[in-house]
Amino acid sequence: MTAKELIDGVLLAQGFSLDQLGERIGYEVRTLKRVQSGEVPLSEKLRRRLENLANESSMFGKVGDLREALEKMIGEAGITPEEAAARAKIPWAEMQDVLAGKKPVERRVLYRVQRSLANTSDILQPAAPRVFDAIRYDEKRENRVRHIPLLGWAQAGHVIDFEEVRDWENFVTTEIDDPKAIAVCIRGDSMSPRFNEGDIAVLSCSSKPVNEKFVIARLKDEGVVFKKFQIVDPDKRLFRLISLNPLYAPIERREEQFLWIYPVRQVIQQLE
Repeated sequence: MTAKELIDGVLLAQGFSLDQLGERIGYEVRTLKRVQSGEVPLSEKLRRRLENLANESSMFGKVGDLREALEKMIGEAGITPEEAAARAKIPWAEMQDVLAGKKPVERRVLYRVQRSLANTSDILQPAAPRVFDAIRYDEKRENRVRHIPLLGWAQAGHVIDFEEVRDWENFVTTEIDDPKAIAVCIRGDSMSPRFNEGDIAVLSCSSKPVNEKFVIARLKDEGVVFKKFQIVDPDKRLFRLISLNPLYAPIERREEQFLWIYPVRQVIQQLE
């Protein structure tokens, strides 16, 4: 395994940025970048630290060949590599080079294949399950402190698949068991006085919404909303979104009118 594949595997398994990885194992980012690019060799000390860190995650078990992990992922799905590439929207020529060993397995390839095979990235595809079904995720749900991406309200309104966002600018630190958690900075007063503009909602993107609990969703016709979630008619897949502020009327939408919806696990409130 190359140094790049090892580092990329750790980043993928732990959900770290390169900055977070360097802080965790005590190496400067510039050193990791030089090792990752092959400019300097991978020392035995750094290798041990990377392997120990990666083994904390059960996403792929112990650190192994990421190419084998990719092949296993596709094989277990019972589809051809070409079908996997199409679902993940990866050029077939690129997938061929990766599987043939002509190109290293990049983190984005594993992310996109995993998400597409779990049928979570595009609810508009006919083969995708219902948007409110639980998302399958292979990593053990372990409650621990995580650095999770923070989005502004406007940014959340332009995203459909959060795995497509490559360059997160802001992060928050919180304790949560979901490796795919994200945070969104709340805008507006529809949930006041309990929640206010500037508070930060932490979303569990590997979980389904729960009746009578809080969610953040992106609707096709309303944009991003922060509401209390109610199941109106499970057979008709009809749902109600309720504001805590009585000035805002409830919203009723069918499942096909949602682009995404995630439960709010916690809200980090700002001090006035």
